[in-house]
Amino acid sequence: METKTLELKDIAGYLPYGVRIFDTQTKMIKIISGCESGKLTSVYTEGIGFCYEFLNKIKPILRPLSDLYKAITHNGKEVCPIVELAKISGYKNVKFVKEKGCMLDRNKYFYFDGTEAYIETREIFETYIDYIECDLYLLFDYLHELKIDYRGLIDAGLAVSVYDLEINPYE
Repeated sequence: METKTLELKDIAGYLPYGVRIFDTQTKMIKIISGCESGKLTSVYTEGIGFCYEFLNKIKPILRPLSDLYKAITHNGKEVCPIVELAKISGYKNVKFVKEKGCMLDRNKYFYFDGTEAYIETREIFETYIDYIECDLYLLFDYLHELKIDYRGLIDAGLAVSVYDLEINPYE
């Protein structure tokens, strides 16, 4: 089995939103710049001023994908990401039901699994799935803003979960 390495494409979407990194000395610092021709050549880091020469010396600090279905603090405000994603997808009357996810009405639920958004309609004997046709880039932009790991970087050991730190840097 091939070992995955952290690539610029894995973290590029997070860069405009102040993603924090975990360096080899276990310090949290903010990525400011360092992209050239699609390659991460160096990263100037806030407050320290030195550059990393290789991407394998850093790990982004991210929220796990399971945070989609819980209340988190973002920019000082409590949000439930799955509810916000449903709203971005064009649904107005959205409620979060802990056991069932994001409810659109009595038997319709909105889900996002990190690759696709869909509506599940539950009837007495059947369940129907309808995939949502919206601008998915808007959903991914929001995941980047929240620093949610939809690429499996935490599980691959290429990112650090906010829950593995003493203090969540995003709250």
